[in-house]
Amino acid sequence: MLGVDPGSRTTGFAFLRSNGQKLIPVEFGEVRVPTRGGFPERLAAIYDTLDRKVRIHRPQGMALEALFVAKGLQSMIKLAYAKGVVLLLAARHDLPVFEYSALAIKKAVVGYGLAEKTQVQFMVQRILSLVDTPRPDEADALAVAICHLHTHPRREASQSR
Repeated sequence: MLGVDPGSRTTGFAFLRSNGQKLIPVEFGEVRVPTRGGFPERLAAIYDTLDRKVRIHRPQGMALEALFVAKGLQSMIKLAYAKGVVLLLAARHDLPVFEYSALAIKKAVVGYGLAEKTQVQFMVQRILSLVDTPRPDEADALAVAICHLHTHPRREASQSR
């Protein structure tokens, strides 16, 4: 399963698999796009990086956080463009897409839908037995993948390699 936290400056990604009893992190990180250059070049960098990762890990699906109105219209528009690029990637690789609200993701990971980012980071680290605390965008991508795998555990376990 690929979890993605799209952003116009930093996009978190996480590849997790389930053996039916345990969630196993395969690879996770952040796509940090250069601020120099134009916005289309930033979107291309997100697509190209995630495309390479998908070709390597061949996930069975993609989980994303549903869009929400946040800091302002311009931020929302840029986030929508970044999410559009990620959805294009899913379409190009024939990946089913699953969307979850921020409330559902936090509830699945922390047990409380209004949890703070630091609480999500802490619980992601504990759930996956990570040595280090993941960065915020990594933690968000891991959290959305965890949410999906907790929501659809039997389906994903049967598709794990």
